[in-house]
Amino acid sequence: IGPVSFCVRQGEVCSVVGPNGAGKSTLFGILSMVSEEFTGSWSLDGRVGRQIPRGAIGYLPESTFLISSFTPRQFCSFDASMRDVPHTAALLDDSRKVFGPHHPKTLRYWNSYAAGLANQNELEESLMEFHDLLATRLELFGEEHPDTLHTILGYAKILDGANRHEDAAEFYRALIDLVIKDRGENHPDVIRLRTIYARSLLSAGNYEKASTEFDLARRAARDVFGETHKRHFVIWSQYATTLVCLDRYEEALAEFDGLLAVSRQINGDDSLETIELRYDYMRTLFALGWVDDAWSEY
Repeated sequence: IGPVSFCVRQGEVCSVVGPNGAGKSTLFGILSMVSEEFTGSWSLDGRVGRQIPRGAIGYLPESTFLISSFTPRQFCSFDASMRDVPHTAALLDDSRKVFGPHHPKTLRYWNSYAAGLANQNELEESLMEFHDLLATRLELFGEEHPDTLHTILGYAKILDGANRHEDAAEFYRALIDLVIKDRGENHPDVIRLRTIYARSLLSAGNYEKASTEFDLARRAARDVFGETHKRHFVIWSQYATTLVCLDRYEEALAEFDGLLAVSRQINGDDSLETIELRYDYMRTLFALGWVDDAWSEY
């Protein structure tokens, strides 16, 4: 979807109307934090993006879904973890009594309980549960087991949500190294994790390191998906914007030049995507003091 800007105040009702393919579902995927491939930001009650607890946003899709790999009980437990922490806590206690503390079912319920606490904005409690769960899985399975990797990712995301961005970045970094060891430098999962890691570094104010990670992610995305692929384009845009934050305007200008060429090719000269990039390009020209060129672009 193209650049979107709007504000909905408390008590207001806002309808998003458009034909098939206009981007309505994509927009709600971003707002409900299902999709991570976007530029820009959004806020709710002063909290920005990933700082917003999932429980604060409700999303009723056109049709419901079931997860085919779950049994009915597992799916109900997963659903409960999204809305009813006491129920999940009861399932966890029952599983510990019946199956023992290290049984796979118990560990799944434990993960659901920790995630449910975060969804209810009980971040410190969630972090304690994830910390203990991670220690248990490390002891049982080692650091390279898929369940351990999943827990590390969950723990890091909760740290980010609690504004502990530097701590989160350390876990993302460790996770990237483990996934590279298993799947290789250019695996899509590594590209996704590098992008998340770079955003966490930005939140921590470490722009220099964030630019390095965005650059690595965009180069890998270009090699894997191609220059005109949306995933590469989004990461590339974030890299260029980070260069601006570092006052590396000439480098940013070169990246915006490349982005504009690709956007014109895939979106057209008059598309909102191209216009937004030209605006960023113009602002960078102003920052360099190239006023005549900036006004010409304007």
